Amino acid sequence: MDCRVLDVSHSGAKLAVEQPAKLPQAFILALSMQGNATRRCRLVWTTEREIGVRFERSPAAHA
Repeated sequence: MDCRVLDVSHSGAKLAVEQPAKLPQAFILALSMQGNATRRCRLVWTTEREIGVRFERSPAAHA
């Protein structure tokens, strides 16, 4: 699913998405077009067009 990063920190991110209700509670977020920067995320909050996610402790590439 396409998204736009609105804000990012060490512990999580705020994303703009078209259909937040279609996202699972946990997923892998690709932070680069090449896919070499990924993070495991857990959904924390949602609004009509935005979501907040908490990053799991380690990058998905190392899990």
